[in-house]
Amino acid sequence: MTETTDSLNSDADPVYRSGSRRYERADLHCHSTCSDGSLTIDALVARAGAAGLQWFSITDHDTLSGQTEARALAAGHDGLHYVTGVEWSAVWNGILVHLVGLDFDPAHPDSLQAAERQGEARAKRALRIAHKLDRNGFAGVEKWVRSEQAPTAPGRPHIARFLVDSGQIRSAELAFRRFLGAGKLGDVKTHWPTMEEVVQWVRAAGGQAVLAHPHRYRLTGRKKRQMVADFAAAGGSALEIGVPGMTPNDRMLFTELCQTHELAASAGSDFHHDSQQWLALGQVPPLPAGLQPVWERFAL
Repeated sequence: MTETTDSLNSDADPVYRSGSRRYERADLHCHSTCSDGSLTIDALVARAGAAGLQWFSITDHDTLSGQTEARALAAGHDGLHYVTGVEWSAVWNGILVHLVGLDFDPAHPDSLQAAERQGEARAKRALRIAHKLDRNGFAGVEKWVRSEQAPTAPGRPHIARFLVDSGQIRSAELAFRRFLGAGKLGDVKTHWPTMEEVVQWVRAAGGQAVLAHPHRYRLTGRKKRQMVADFAAAGGSALEIGVPGMTPNDRMLFTELCQTHELAASAGSDFHHDSQQWLALGQVPPLPAGLQPVWERFAL
């Protein structure tokens, strides 16, 4: 973790403790075992409650599984407001981007159709990856993928774990480095919907569409500006700015873009598992002054 990231996270706690509404403790982006996280829904909610979070959402990849359970469990923690969440995969200008949907109706027809469409895309991708791995010397990958009964189709992290558990490779890191990472054998392209389509799914269900971790996409400054402009024009609601690892320059840029396009700001750790200590649940930087927190737009 870089010095910049450390300083941002170390600044967060005293600001949160100040009691300012601007810096309420919020983590609106994390993952459970319903997609590629390591903690169950109940374990995540318990951790959020213990951390004193006020706004919390589990945003698993392309699935609505666990949302009803999470809301019911969160009701048992005083002061914890659970927000319906999901992280949809999309494409902008030929680039894979992620959009977080917040505070939407998971039973809305658009939400259900989106989950079905994304689930089918993930299932097809998993089988294509497994078939390629089996043809190139691995054993039983496709059979395992077909037998999985998880809420969502296995992703590359799940496939890497299977290869390790079955003794076919030493570590998940090695699996990604040699076979599953970008440009490798298992880097199978998927026909995801456009960013505009995904924004409309969220809006139709009454929610707030958030452009997730906008600093992570490998884009020039000009393309970052264009991506945000297109997102806002499509009806997007907020940029994820309260995130670990965003450089001061990117933080300034996305703050400016929020102001230019009248977007709110969101906060989320993108927590998956404890080995990623720099993405700990609830450990997010405060939002920049002058921006509206996305939770002020919720219909709760």
